[in-house]
Amino acid sequence: WMNGEHVTYKIPRGVTIISLKYRETGYDSAFAGNFKCNDEFMNTLWQKSLRTLYVTMRDNYMDCPDRERAQWWGDATNEMIMTMYSMDSNSYLLYQKGVESMLAHIDDTKVLQTVVPISGDYFELPVQQLAGIVGFLTYYQYTGDKAFLDKVYSASIDYLKLWEMSENNLVVHRSGSWDWPDWGNKADMTAIENAWIYYALCSAEKMAYVLGKDEDIAFITERKSAISNGYKALWTDEGYKSADVKEPDDRANALAVLSGLAAKEQYEAITNVLTTTENASPYMEYYVLEALCAMEKYEAAKERIKHRYEDMVNEDYSTLWEFWDAWRGTKNHAWSGGPLVIMSKHFAGISPLEAGYEKVSIDPQYTLLNSIHCTVPSVKGLIILDCKNSDGRPTINLSLPQGIKAVIYV
Repeated sequence: WMNGEHVTYKIPRGVTIISLKYRETGYDSAFAGNFKCNDEFMNTLWQKSLRTLYVTMRDNYMDCPDRERAQWWGDATNEMIMTMYSMDSNSYLLYQKGVESMLAHIDDTKVLQTVVPISGDYFELPVQQLAGIVGFLTYYQYTGDKAFLDKVYSASIDYLKLWEMSENNLVVHRSGSWDWPDWGNKADMTAIENAWIYYALCSAEKMAYVLGKDEDIAFITERKSAISNGYKALWTDEGYKSADVKEPDDRANALAVLSGLAAKEQYEAITNVLTTTENASPYMEYYVLEALCAMEKYEAAKERIKHRYEDMVNEDYSTLWEFWDAWRGTKNHAWSGGPLVIMSKHFAGISPLEAGYEKVSIDPQYTLLNSIHCTVPSVKGLIILDCKNSDGRPTINLSLPQGIKAVIYV
């Protein structure tokens, strides 16, 4: 199979064209979710995110269909989250297959490998694997699949124990096969790595409580406490920053919020970082936007999306790029599609309050957009929201599958 953006036909003179067609093939999953609002920029970006996601799904979640079709776990984690808001449950099988492949390649080192299968020695990007552990819990939250959680739990704990602690209560840096915090410049590796570790520990702790793994709670609690104390030394009036960088990094400060390391009284300074600093690649941009929404800075998240994705949206192309400019990397990288999740999860405000959508939160941002239509393909069935804001008077029409309990914010 091949992929492309345009098809050019050369037709000999004298030939009558009856029809010209192509057959699209792809992974067996339907487009079940949707998002539309009164802002065509957002609508175009949501659809481009979906098309990019679909073109990177085949035998596995692909880095991209052009340059390399290997499965990188940072990509797979972001793409799994996107499917929860856009595709039917058949898409879950591709993520499950990826997890099975990764678990099957664990050896005596206890390393979770980032690309499997791979020829030669193992390949590990630690920050992508830590994001993956967070993703394991996310998958459970959306599906309620406790058996999946049980399958990944021990491997997650074993991997987290590979990090050693330093005297300053921060982890000893683990470079892995490639010392990669993210694409781009000015990465605060110390702040990024420790926040990822803390975030993954919090996720593992929640898994342990669900599974009744009490024997691991002491390790998790002790390690979290140590890192929390060590991370406090990174705080400055400008935001979190380690001594070897000049300015606070948006990625590090976003992860401090999402992991719970940051306190609410620090949000003002962190918001300033996230609205003035643009170090994140399109991959890490998703986490920056999540952090803005976690701090309830929805307008700032919207403005950052419109600024950062302007070139991709305006380009006459159906998919999103690997980098912020089109001349580097590929033009079909689904790790760039984080705004799809942000729009459906935060702007429309639809997310599970209890695992497997036993209870759902409906919290649309009424003043952000004049109209929002959002369909979310939950494991319980379609959740359909119509929200209109006319003269400051919002109106909601909501369709829920039977059996779901909903908390609606007004």
